[in-house]
Order: sequence, then C-alpha cells, then structure tokens
Amino acid sequence: MRFKGIKIGESATVSTGEEKMITLTEKWKMEGWMVGKAEGKIEGKIEGKKEALIKLIQLEFGAAAENLEKVIYECKDLEELDKILTKVALANSIEEINI
Repeated sequence: MRFKGIKIGESATVSTGEEKMITLTEKWKMEGWMVGKAEGKIEGKIEGKKEALIKLIQLEFGAAAENLEKVIYECKDLEELDKILTKVALANSIEEINI
C-alpha cells in the first residue's frame, strides 16, 4: 500500500524542512484511513445498487413485494445484488424473481 509515495511497512522519511521519521502509529493511522475509505466506497456502491434495484422493480412491475424488498435491503454482498439485478432484468413478471 502506498500513501504519497510511502510504502506501508517500510522505513521512510518525510521532508518538512528537517528529516522526520514516520512512526509506526502514523503508518497505522494512514493504513486505517485508507482501509476505511475503501470500505466506505463499497458500502456506498451496495446502497446505490439496492436503491436502483427497488426502482427498477417498481418501474418494471409497478411495485416490489415486501419480501423482495426485505431481501434486497438486508443484502450486504455486491455480487449477490448483481445476481438479483440480472434476475429482475430477465423476469417477465414479479413472480419470476425467485430469491
């Protein structure tokens, strides 16, 4: 992992007028920030896909069945949401969506 040219796990120096050694705590903070940011992006994609799925179902079939909405809203896996999206896109009726 890199943060402004610094590889996590390596000794490195940062020039700020005088050479300063990056501490292990600072490295952990940088790594934690980067992991948190990545996790936030994934969560955002999942939530966006859930909303898009519900909207697609409403547009295609008029309304989503409560159990179908519940499954979609409880899903935390992007790949599973993609599978549901494919089923919805290929279905001719709400009854054909078996999840």
